[in-house]
Amino acid sequence: MTTRGICNRVRGGSGFMAECAAGIIRDEFPDLKEKMHVRRAVIAWHSQVLEVIDRYVA
Repeated sequence: MTTRGICNRVRGGSGFMAECAAGIIRDEFPDLKEKMHVRRAVIAWHSQVLEVIDRYVA
């Protein structure tokens, strides 16, 4: 698998985890739903650089 393929898989996984966590918070803590902001990001293992993929209000 190429580096580009790995990066796309990591970004997809980050999106899945962010949406899954946001869904649990929405269901379990409905009063927080209106205050919640979701940020999706990945971190480069070697350089420890954080790349923000996107942000949205849940």
